[in-house]
Amino acid sequence: MTQMKRIKSSWNGFQRDVIPKGASSVQRDEMEKSFYAGAVTVVSVMIRLSSKKIPMDEAAEVFKDLITECKAFLNDIRPRKTDA
Repeated sequence: MTQMKRIKSSWNGFQRDVIPKGASSVQRDEMEKSFYAGAVTVVSVMIRLSSKKIPMDEAAEVFKDLITECKAFLNDIRPRKTDA
C-alpha cells in the first residue's frame, strides 16, 4: 500500500501557488524548511492535546484558538480589494 504524503502534497500546492517562479533555490529551500517546521509544530500540538493529561474541554478550546489564529493569518495575507 502506498503511503499518502499529505504534508508533501500540501507543500507542492503551496510551492506552486505561492512561491514566485523566479525564486532562488536557497529561497525555495528555506521556505520548504519553514513550511515543514509549521507542520511539525501543528502535529506536536495535536499530540499534546490528544494526551489523556489534558481535559477534553481544554483541548477543544486550544483547538478553537488555533483555528482563530489560522483564520487571522489567512485574512492578513489575502489580497485586499481596493476601492476604485
